[in-house]
Amino acid sequence: MFFISMALGEDRLMIWFTSDLHLGHEAVIRMQNRPFKDIREMNNALIHNLNECVKANDKLYILGDVSHHVSPEQSNSLIKRIHGRKYLLLGLQKMQPIVEPKCII
Repeated sequence: MFFISMALGEDRLMIWFTSDLHLGHEAVIRMQNRPFKDIREMNNALIHNLNECVKANDKLYILGDVSHHVSPEQSNSLIKRIHGRKYLLLGLQKMQPIVEPKCII
């Protein structure tokens, strides 16, 4: 996961990029040695950390693998908790749910 930001214009609109959040993917904690005791803690920490940076009017590009092993409804529910106008590019995970853009932008 990474964050890159750019400021545009006098209103300081920020554009953020992140990827590979894997919200809902319990096995990723072990596979990537993420410092969380369970999936709830990981989801909450990732969303909290994003929201510390991304403000309501900022743009956030999520470059794939936003969630894994969760229903589209669960994925949308998690994504809606993240600040900003979100733009999702689907990742390589075959099990990743398809999220309708109208739900996340």
